[in-house]
Amino acid sequence: MDQLLQMPEIKYLAEMMNWPGVLHGDPVVMAKIALAKQYHKPVDGHAPGLRGEAAREYAAAGITTDHECFTREEALDKLEAGMKIIIREGSAAKNFDALIDLLPDYPDQIMFCSDDKHPDSLVLGHINHLVQRAVIRGIDVFKVLKAACYNPVSHYGLEVGLLRVGDPADFIVVDDLTHFKVLKTYINGQLVAENGQTCCAPGE
Repeated sequence: MDQLLQMPEIKYLAEMMNWPGVLHGDPVVMAKIALAKQYHKPVDGHAPGLRGEAAREYAAAGITTDHECFTREEALDKLEAGMKIIIREGSAAKNFDALIDLLPDYPDQIMFCSDDKHPDSLVLGHINHLVQRAVIRGIDVFKVLKAACYNPVSHYGLEVGLLRVGDPADFIVVDDLTHFKVLKTYINGQLVAENGQTCCAPGE
């Protein structure tokens, strides 16, 4: 882990699932978290049902996110402890409807993920589908896009352009700001997909 976390392409320590180990100060678990902190890499959480003081202790140990919240109350406990909540909508676990109404009040602490989304579901839509659902629900489009685009890039230190001066030209072109049908995708200024078809040759 020490060698891996030194690598710039390793952006974070994924899913600290052993939350009992965190709460009880298990030396092996705490050593992993300490390594991530040493290299300034965020630590993802995985703590379904954790609330109250336990949630606060988990966050205080250095856990920065959680994607396992099933209720608004659980998510609020973790938000108030300083964690970011990743709203998950996969093929099995679906938490969008329970959590999305938190976004207007916590636009800096919400992100989206699919987590275990099967290929037959993925082909129908990914994060763009969650953006569409949130906007149709009446949530401010810029808060929705912040959760979908800016927050993950900022939180994980991803090497993705944010349309700032000097950034790589990484962006999509959509039909409108309601349906979010992706028409074109650009990476580093190069058109890589158009109307659902790749523009890249095999191996590029």
